[in-house]
Amino acid sequence: MRTFLVLVLMQVPLILLGQTIEPEQRMVQGDHGKLFTQAYKSKDFGRDPRLLVVLHGDAPRNKPGYHYRFAERAADAHTNLVAVGLLRPGYTDPVGNRSEGKRGNAVGDNWHGGNTDTIAAVIAQLAKDYGAGRVIVAGHSGGAALSANILGRHPKLINAALLVALPADLEAWRKHMLGHTKSQIFGKPINSLSAIDLLPKVDPATQIHLIVGEKDRITPLWLSRRYHEQAVKHGKQVEMTVLPEKGHEVFLHPAVFEKLATLLAP
Repeated sequence: MRTFLVLVLMQVPLILLGQTIEPEQRMVQGDHGKLFTQAYKSKDFGRDPRLLVVLHGDAPRNKPGYHYRFAERAADAHTNLVAVGLLRPGYTDPVGNRSEGKRGNAVGDNWHGGNTDTIAAVIAQLAKDYGAGRVIVAGHSGGAALSANILGRHPKLINAALLVALPADLEAWRKHMLGHTKSQIFGKPINSLSAIDLLPKVDPATQIHLIVGEKDRITPLWLSRRYHEQAVKHGKQVEMTVLPEKGHEVFLHPAVFEKLATLLAP
């Protein structure tokens, strides 16, 4: 009996903090296949919750899982929120979960219209299933590119976007990476979308916040600045934060979660 009481008491802090011991895992149908999702619900989850969808980067040498940690932290820190880590088309995570589709070569080749629309359809389905009153997307690197693409192709779907280390201009980014890596694969033709070209179609009511590390060598600061300048020119609601002395891997930086909190507000 004493052991049972100890175990129960050990769980009380988790309940009070609103932490989800076991996240909800499921495959959700998109336009061109099913994508794996892992959802974390916050405390006081109820009617008209906020939906946060988190997209990882291209992860050229890894099986991404950090977007789940981002979603879990967000759910733990806020009320009436469901935070969903979405595994991009063709990717496998560290424990073997896999989304349908083709992963590509991590050179911007999977930021095309098909993947953009598939992810958008999954987000729309999640919003419907959870009865979301507000939809926010947070993306890192290639995930930020796809998030920005969705803003342009599906302008009424998302209320706010947190775009971290955004490779905003596809061709300019690939030219930079060709010089940075000396890998000729960045010079081969692809059929993907460029976020900056879709800016005119973004809903003016959508809140956009860009975050980039000052010393990011993968998605340099000037790419986010270029997107910010064009967004202002087109009358969009956009802000930008530069993290001093930081590089590319800043998605889990405290400043990112601070900005997320402002976007989660109604």
